[in-house]
Amino acid sequence: SSVVMIIAQRLVRKLCSHCKKEYKPNVELIERMGISAKEAKEIKFYEPIGCDECNQMGYRGRVAIFEVMEMSPSIAKLTMERSETGIIRDQAVKD
Repeated sequence: SSVVMIIAQRLVRKLCSHCKKEYKPNVELIERMGISAKEAKEIKFYEPIGCDECNQMGYRGRVAIFEVMEMSPSIAKLTMERSETGIIRDQAVKD
């Protein structure tokens, strides 16, 4: 009853700025990511290569990404009722 917000954090690798290479992804990958062909034309895509700066890994460093969910009254009610995770997730998407 006292939870106001939930934050999930994940660390993701950053591409090495010294050796990353721009490329055009195939149509299947673009569709799988949920990006339209029109949107994809305006986005620059990069892939890892590897160099001495990144120890031939193609990645250097990490960055945190966060997912934040505010506790709505409907989600709080489902949580207090100990509803299934899928039901709570569906409600969060609706909210």
